[in-house]
Amino acid sequence: MTPIGERAIVAWPLLVAETLIFGTTAFALLLAPAPQSKGIASALTPLWRGLALLAALLSPLALLVGTANMADVSLRAAISFLPQVLRETHFGHVWSWSFPLTLALLVLAWTPGRGPLKTAALSLVAGALLLLVSFSSHAIDRGRIALIVHFTHEVAAALWIGAILGLWFGAVRGRLGSGWIRRIAPRVSRVAGWTVATLILSGLYTAYYSLGADPYRLIDSAYGRTLVEKVCAAALVLLIGAYNRYCLMPAVSESSAQERLLRNVGLESLLLIGVLGLAALLANTPPAH
Repeated sequence: MTPIGERAIVAWPLLVAETLIFGTTAFALLLAPAPQSKGIASALTPLWRGLALLAALLSPLALLVGTANMADVSLRAAISFLPQVLRETHFGHVWSWSFPLTLALLVLAWTPGRGPLKTAALSLVAGALLLLVSFSSHAIDRGRIALIVHFTHEVAAALWIGAILGLWFGAVRGRLGSGWIRRIAPRVSRVAGWTVATLILSGLYTAYYSLGADPYRLIDSAYGRTLVEKVCAAALVLLIGAYNRYCLMPAVSESSAQERLLRNVGLESLLLIGVLGLAALLANTPPAH
């Protein structure tokens, strides 16, 4: 496997963990109806704990793999380079900021309680971790505006997947009932619409600068080809979302429509996790310019 592939394989589950925790906690705080707030938190708590544990386990591995790639040595040989990388490189500095936050995320997730303060704390820490992802991305080379756009793109993606996954967990795991689905589904649909629009605009900005305004680089460069694959995968998710919005939402009060909606939302969530994998690969591929 290439060094880019090795870094992407480790970065993918880390990105998934941070994105899903931020998105689902935002859903629980901002979208879920207040009477069922504890119910949705209870349904999502096992997910938060599992993702936080995954992030804590993989974060040191991400440092080791990144160090091995920079030094062009094996993982075992890279151990001796870790202090130097942490002390002298931007990658090491960002990791030294993110790892304590990852541990804080783990402690918060496994702390007893399901109140809004705990959910808000998880959301805040996960959001800070996503911000640090932006500081370790290619956007760091293009200035403050590029960083803001990259972070906005991450937040929009997190809110999108968090909204649809929160709907699925509340209905299937939390068993909050048909009335809950009727109330929450329109809110999820509106959030999905706004976040998709934000993703398109921020993605166009990033693609323009990353490709150097040369459309041929979409095919001639590894970055461009990976971007095309990511866009095609996201387009498939958009087709499912459009079907949900325009065909199922008008009949969301019917049990058959709710069943199809939940099935589609589950598939949509899985596909978006795959899109995050392509995003991790893209983030570790040098821009075409």
